[in-house]
Amino acid sequence: VLNVLYTGVKAGIHIVAARPSQGKTAVAVCLSAGMAFSGIKQLFFSVDMHPRLLVERYGSLLGQVSLPKLNFGGSHEDVQKMARGLKFIQAAGGTREQPPNNILISDAYRVDRIVGEIHRAVKYDGVECVWIDYLQILSGDKDYKTHKDEIDAVLAKLKQCALALNIP
Repeated sequence: VLNVLYTGVKAGIHIVAARPSQGKTAVAVCLSAGMAFSGIKQLFFSVDMHPRLLVERYGSLLGQVSLPKLNFGGSHEDVQKMARGLKFIQAAGGTREQPPNNILISDAYRVDRIVGEIHRAVKYDGVECVWIDYLQILSGDKDYKTHKDEIDAVLAKLKQCALALNIP
């Protein structure tokens, strides 16, 4: 449905915005998992979540089980679903600590390092798509008068990078 409404993911920046805990990361993980199992190599910057927690998100999605439900006393069936989800990840070359082989995870939070990692990943690893979760806590490469100015500068650099490399 999103592909029809949105006409697909193209090179450039695409922003998913919402209030906290409304599913932004869940949307990114869902889209990323679909791309991963279609063979698309990706780089996922998880600024506010440990890579293991991100893998849990992939596992719960693939196992079709609610992660909050599982964390607060899920049933034996829920645990089995999560195990199936993690087996999907393992079959794609991942582990409980690492996602499938075609999803690289970084915890970089400074825009200059992020742009450098993106360039290297595209050139040497064949990355075709980049995810950044989440923009508000990224740091610019100098001091800014306001946080809005910093975010504007970060977005401008990320957009330049995406367009120069022709990736979303």
